[in-house]
Amino acid sequence: MNSFQELSELVLSHETVRTTLDIVSGLAVQTIHSCDVASVSLVRGDGISTIGWSDEVATTLDAIQYETRQGPCLDAIAKDASWFQIDEMSTDTKWPDFSSLAAREGFESLLAFPLRVEADRLGALNLYARAADTFSVEDREIGAIYAAHAAVALAKAQTMAHGRPDVSELNDALLSGEIIGRAIGILMEGEFRSADEALSILEARAEELRVKLQDSARQVVDSANQRRAEVDLPAGFADRIVGRSRTSS
Repeated sequence: MNSFQELSELVLSHETVRTTLDIVSGLAVQTIHSCDVASVSLVRGDGISTIGWSDEVATTLDAIQYETRQGPCLDAIAKDASWFQIDEMSTDTKWPDFSSLAAREGFESLLAFPLRVEADRLGALNLYARAADTFSVEDREIGAIYAAHAAVALAKAQTMAHGRPDVSELNDALLSGEIIGRAIGILMEGEFRSADEALSILEARAEELRVKLQDSARQVVDSANQRRAEVDLPAGFADRIVGRSRTSS
């Protein structure tokens, strides 16, 4: 079994959307050295809410973005780019209202990835750090893997919640293609790499993560299992995902 499959089985094997995304957030903190707290934001109707997090302070930082209507999380959802990043909130002028308030909370850096399944914009993975200028190219590579897992987890969980008979077929399609393809796309778009080079990088990062997760995963899973409320996703989303699964098989 390759490293991507092992990561997928860990991240995608839990009962609810919220538990799964808590695990994604927690593992990001455990395995990305620069990251202090992480969260997953979900588009819900006309609004955005935080449904997975490693620490409640992440929900406070997300709320500042929602309230000021600016920040990398919102741009990751609304705009076409592989990630959005702040290196020093104290001096940031791109999202000044958000950044000044986040800096008062003691955070200086933010790396946000869009969560998409083809044309559907589902939300964002948000990685926060207290230190300035701390997120590296390697952090973006690992973050790309977690962002792909989070997007796939949303699709898988919604399909299972609707009791679809295609779940096993969908799982195979997602595990074999969507996670790897999404992460490759992030690296190709953001770093101007070839598909082969991006895949080689991701395979190496997945192997590193697999080793790291052997030590940290149980703690993260146990913590996430304390919150098990289900979350509804946008209406009609499951139908679109199942349709794509059938088309691609």
